[in-house]
Amino acid sequence: MHKWIVALCSAFIFGCSVDYEVEEGYHSWSFAGLQNDSVAVVKVTYNERGHIHDNHIMSWQDGESFHETVSEYYYPVKMTSYWIGSRASSAENYTGDSLPKIPSCAMNSLAIGSVNKKTYCIELVELDDYGACALVLSDEKSTLDSLEFSGCRGFEDKGKVAFAANYLRVDKSLYLIADDKFPSQSPAFRIVEENRNIKFIDRNGDYVIYGGTP
Repeated sequence: MHKWIVALCSAFIFGCSVDYEVEEGYHSWSFAGLQNDSVAVVKVTYNERGHIHDNHIMSWQDGESFHETVSEYYYPVKMTSYWIGSRASSAENYTGDSLPKIPSCAMNSLAIGSVNKKTYCIELVELDDYGACALVLSDEKSTLDSLEFSGCRGFEDKGKVAFAANYLRVDKSLYLIADDKFPSQSPAFRIVEENRNIKFIDRNGDYVIYGGTP
């Protein structure tokens, strides 16, 4: 009896294995930030999924599925034409110039940032009882301009509204800031992540799409 237990334990430890059958390997692209007005930074992950073949006697994992990220890199890409720069292992801070100081308008602000070395604040203002709101642009002296939206759910979530290069990023839309104004109520670019790809759509509807192997 003792010898059978030893043999069983030896087989369990040395004679068995867990195999991972990879059924699909794919790259997934997502938005990570902006380098400047025309170059975005994207995160590209390589992922694998499949099933586990557990050859142990107990085989408690046999048949289970797995899904894991194998690698993760960052690339600069153009939003106006197809171009991919050199990869990096981490993303730097591409959200605009650093703030020289905290502005006086920051107290009630949803976001603060610097565009062309000038500091701005964004305040969320409700316009009616039906969910409409405005994102109001101001500096330390006065209110400058605003973007109006019919629905503002989630705008107060962390990172939803932020300054990036010369834009105000509202979720996955980029609104240009120029001469203390929003030149248009329409975004200069919309960022769409779907089917593991990323697409940059400009105001005219033209777009650049990235996906697959970089």
